[in-house]
Amino acid sequence: MPTPRMPVNPAPARQPNDIDPVKRKAVTDAASAAVAKALGVQPAAIPKVTKDQLAEAVNAAIDQRVTAYVSQTAKREVATTLWSGNDLAQRIADIAKLAKDSASSIVSNADFIKSLEEGAKIQKAKFDAYVKAGFGKPEAFELLKAEMYAKSKLRP
Repeated sequence: MPTPRMPVNPAPARQPNDIDPVKRKAVTDAASAAVAKALGVQPAAIPKVTKDQLAEAVNAAIDQRVTAYVSQTAKREVATTLWSGNDLAQRIADIAKLAKDSASSIVSNADFIKSLEEGAKIQKAKFDAYVKAGFGKPEAFELLKAEMYAKSKLRP
């Protein structure tokens, strides 16, 4: 059985976002000055067609910026309100930044580098001692690895 069509109410035409008229004028004046400079004329000498285009472009740009700001604010507030500030993506980003900053700080520390070099010299001396004692290079390396593994806190 056919159903009657429901009347469709078209969405109202979107108006430019309302912002403080003083701010809108300041943006328009700055854009007018930039266009006038590019054209090599005074702002008052800009043709009406260009002024109309400029006003339309300013309104569109303000609309885009306000819309983007509202969207970003809404997303941030949803994340902090619904998850009490525990936005997983942000937490991961914060941890990654902290790890990167910490790693950069460590590897640029001269004392840390010197400590690594001293440790490497000790390991090389042990390796050479194993080889001198009669072990082959592969066995000396395995002994060195086993010693480091036994001392590490990473073992099960």
